Amino acid sequence: MHGTEYIRKPKWINLKRLYTVSYYFHDFIDAQQVSLEGDTIDLEDLKTYYRLDPIKAKILITELKIRGFGTEPDQPSMLWDNWVIQFPYKYITAELEAGSENFRQVDFKELGLGSFLEQFRVTEDAFFEGVLLNGLAKLNEYTTMDALEEGFTKVGFMVNEIVKEEVLEEIPSEVKARADEALIEDVFEENGFTAFRKYCSAQGLVYIKDLEHIDLDGLQAVKGFGLTKVQKIKERYQQHLISPKAEEEIPRISLPKDKESLDLLIEDYFTGNPLRIFREFCINKGYQTIQDLEGLPYEELYNINGFGKRKIKDVIDKIENLDNLEKKEIVQQLQAGFFEISKDFEAVPVEKVFDGKALRYLTDRRVNNLGDLASIKKAELNGIPGMGKKKVGELKEEIRLYSNSLEGYVAKAFQYLETLENYQIFKERVINKATLSEIGNRKNVSRERIRQKEAKGVKQLKDILTITESVFEKKGYFADRSVIEFDELVDLFQTYERALIVKHFLNEYGLENLTYWEAGDTILVNLDGNRVSVKIKAVVDSYGEIIEVPETLNEMEEVLHAQGLSFINEKILKRFLTSAGYVRYNNLFSRSRLYKLDMMGLLIKKHFPYGIERTAEKAELIRDYMYKEFKIDPKEYVNDRPLWALTENNEELILWKSNSVNHIENVVIDSLLLNKIKDYIDHSIKSNRSVSADYLYNHFKSKLDKHTNISDKNALYGILKYYYQEEYTFKKLVISKRDGKKTELWKLIEDYVSEQGGRIDSRTIKKEFKTSDIMMQGAINNSEKLLSSNRGSEIIHYDYLQFTKFFEVQLYEKILSSFHNGYTNAYMTMKNAKDLLEENNIDDHDLLYSIMKHLFSDKFHFVRRPHVLKASPKTKFTADKLIYRAFDKEKIKTQEDLKKLLQERYRFSYLSTAALIAKAKENLFQLDKDSFTLFKLVSIEEKLIENVRKDVELLLEEKDYIVLNDFKRFDLTERTIDVDGETLPWNPYIVKATIEKYLKEDYKFLWKDIPDWRYDKVIIIRKNSSIDTLGEFMIELIKKEFSQEKYITLKQIEDFMQNEEVIYKKLPEEFFQENQVKIDDSGRVWIR
Repeated sequence: MHGTEYIRKPKWINLKRLYTVSYYFHDFIDAQQVSLEGDTIDLEDLKTYYRLDPIKAKILITELKIRGFGTEPDQPSMLWDNWVIQFPYKYITAELEAGSENFRQVDFKELGLGSFLEQFRVTEDAFFEGVLLNGLAKLNEYTTMDALEEGFTKVGFMVNEIVKEEVLEEIPSEVKARADEALIEDVFEENGFTAFRKYCSAQGLVYIKDLEHIDLDGLQAVKGFGLTKVQKIKERYQQHLISPKAEEEIPRISLPKDKESLDLLIEDYFTGNPLRIFREFCINKGYQTIQDLEGLPYEELYNINGFGKRKIKDVIDKIENLDNLEKKEIVQQLQAGFFEISKDFEAVPVEKVFDGKALRYLTDRRVNNLGDLASIKKAELNGIPGMGKKKVGELKEEIRLYSNSLEGYVAKAFQYLETLENYQIFKERVINKATLSEIGNRKNVSRERIRQKEAKGVKQLKDILTITESVFEKKGYFADRSVIEFDELVDLFQTYERALIVKHFLNEYGLENLTYWEAGDTILVNLDGNRVSVKIKAVVDSYGEIIEVPETLNEMEEVLHAQGLSFINEKILKRFLTSAGYVRYNNLFSRSRLYKLDMMGLLIKKHFPYGIERTAEKAELIRDYMYKEFKIDPKEYVNDRPLWALTENNEELILWKSNSVNHIENVVIDSLLLNKIKDYIDHSIKSNRSVSADYLYNHFKSKLDKHTNISDKNALYGILKYYYQEEYTFKKLVISKRDGKKTELWKLIEDYVSEQGGRIDSRTIKKEFKTSDIMMQGAINNSEKLLSSNRGSEIIHYDYLQFTKFFEVQLYEKILSSFHNGYTNAYMTMKNAKDLLEENNIDDHDLLYSIMKHLFSDKFHFVRRPHVLKASPKTKFTADKLIYRAFDKEKIKTQEDLKKLLQERYRFSYLSTAALIAKAKENLFQLDKDSFTLFKLVSIEEKLIENVRKDVELLLEEKDYIVLNDFKRFDLTERTIDVDGETLPWNPYIVKATIEKYLKEDYKFLWKDIPDWRYDKVIIIRKNSSIDTLGEFMIELIKKEFSQEKYITLKQIEDFMQNEEVIYKKLPEEFFQENQVKIDDSGRVWIR
């Protein structure tokens, strides 16, 4: 059955094309079997779809609206209310390749559309074809058309503009008839239309009416006519058809003569949404009162987009009404007036704004929200019982503030607040850390009096913040948000000083939705800081004594998500660890100060994956790393012997070669092979009390060469001693029986877990058996039944899981089909075997990996969680090799390419992806802002490297630092770089990469603590500079630049830093954290 209401498509949308790129439109068409022929969709079909799945239907409706769809007839519906969008319409298009993903370069979060891609399931650029910028702007009132246009066009999209008549209505026949008689050469007389006039002349087109059946869009196929030129031709054609200027006399209006009428404010008289465009026109022209309209050039109104003949007549009629018989009544009504409330404030409850007598009076009159004030005459407030004229006047002025947009309200409210003494006292207490006594002595009043004034200032600020918070809540600003960073506070409250004061207020007092979480130095949305701290502490504690950011954070991601802490990012985690008393060593955080023995182990693990030989040359390297990462003075270890002593008695370091050691985590060996070697040892020492490492190595050499990175008897001895020192005696490369019979630890733990029901917390086991992490890991490796789950926090007995043979067969097939180029992992298998795992209650990647390894360690090579290889690698496998493989087919990749590979192909999380790319960059070479290649593919002539050194030295002679754009003064295009046989011209990014790879001993880089590769600037200084942080650098720069200034403002500093290309937009937190920075009560900055 078909209805009488329809959804109509706009002219720029092709329904068949939309069906292929829109997830929800495709789902709707298939579910309702809707035809894609024609230009309308029956609204009844959409209603049926809504009853089946309201959530999908609501998303679809929003998507159709942002594409410009509307209903016919244009009447309100419970399901669909047409958006009012001002012309001109601007829609997105592009020269699109199938599957292209330029949209991933658009910063949707910055545009206020943070969850857009996820909500609408966007997978390719073609999704945005025909999407209105006007529609996107409707999704967030803080998003501007200009920002949207810039965001899309800078990554390759184009934006087309459409005049109203092309979309919605026919041109009136009487206007068209007059316009038809005009000559083409008169209408298109400017130089910009020369080519079009010549084309018309050649085609025999003389009058405008001759263009009626011409396909103007088809001109793009004619040489010399591009998209932009054709668009201008169409706009001029439409403008001529609707403009009456040539045929009608432009009206002139005589304004009223009396002062009362002339003094009326335009914003008060020309009210209502239909005349909003006229009010904006007057604001832009500087017109404030009716008198300012004297001599108004009404012909200009015809050129205003969205302002046609009817609205011009409305303006004229409004002015003429002032001169009719009812003039006095109109003026009196306006002078009494009704309140005008901005849409931003309409839904704010009055109890959050008013109190006392005013609140009682308003609630008695059923004024529940600020929007209800629009029905109250200003004069009515004069009768509030117990309120004098002054208080009523102040109340009216306050209400008048709510006629502004939220941005306007914040600006005006704070401007007024900053004139009040009470607030100034509170501000001085926050910014200057002044005591009550200090302020009291200066003002010659008591400390108690200052405290009372400060309390009033806090109340005044709280009133503004409560209202602002309520607006944000009603607008959905807090939906799906957990934190607000300081930069966002600056944007919301418009200055750094206000943001600092608001941050302090939230710390001391809090609001209904917002609180300051000191441990993470951030603003929480609808969360309790104490509970967050308890939860994150529990997570952090389960990861041992040392946290390495971001590596450990990637491992934590799932646990944090399960605890409702998915908002914890690298920056917040670092703040929390610092506040929790962890000792920081660069990106490594330790619960207590590290012994130098521990430092040595960490350095070997990180920098020497193939082990380290204890030589004088390597000792020099260790000293260098000790200083870089732990600030250990090389003079502490002038002699090598004390340095190498740190490799002894470290249970994580094992013998590797005759004079070498390695970290246990750098060793590649499968537990199945390890168990076979142990079984052979047990068999051998039944008849002989001992067996030599040399004999074992020769016996297992072929397997060790194929499946491990163990290359001699020393390394085998070291790894066996690490795992089995509790079971055998190890001495001089000989393994022998221990005296006395002893039940092996793994067997004790296996039996204990079984007795406890098959599943137990690992901390309970450690406490019961007094074991270390290493002994626990050894027990798990030796046992065929013990499985690790939830990052080792739980131990499970395999028999407890009770899997069937069918499950094992099915899981094996799923693992096999998840391999890509010989690699898979627990995440990929989890996705591939989703239904099978859900049926068997397996929802943890860690447990899945343990099960896979338990069942199939003889069929696949299990490296380290979560990685699985089809065959044993010839060299040690690390996850960053997945990135290096990507360059086999294409030698140049963007960061976005790498993100897509890791997240979509290999199913890594966002945090893991970022960490892997950061790690891989050690072996990548940057070719441009967002393009990289393998460093080993790069060939640069030695003389060019020396040229870079000379350039750097020349620039550093002029000033003490360099930004990348400084290198543009040199003719870089004359230099070339060879990338695997391809020659490329230089640019500043290649210079930066050259310094990083070839000149890092002489120069260093300063970044934000956690840089954003797209926007953050890089500063280059000498390696021996005493400056180590961006904040320190900015302080020194300010001292030099503003040495003669009595004082400076944050705005001056921000402008200066932007001009010097030290920052992209905002001053970083590092600047405000410097102890030398002081901001006074007037917003002035002092550098101590």
